[in-house]
Amino acid sequence: MREDVAMTGEITLSGLVLPVGGIREKALAARRHGIKTLHPAGAQRSRISTSFRLKCAKSMHFVPVTTLEEALKVSLPQRR
Repeated sequence: MREDVAMTGEITLSGLVLPVGGIREKALAARRHGIKTLHPAGAQRSRISTSFRLKCAKSMHFVPVTTLEEALKVSLPQRR
């Protein structure tokens, strides 16, 4: 895992990422700990207000995902 990435959501046995609560609070905590990219479950992006995303835009990037495969593509270090 990249050290600057955090994920939140529930993963089903088939690899789908389901929404969980407290996204704004989790994003604030992640930002305090130096996280640059946060993967909220895809449907949850709408739960994060536009003003909050803009406030965090300089320090965090929100990448909504719906599957574990999508999350891993961004979360794992790139092979060289």
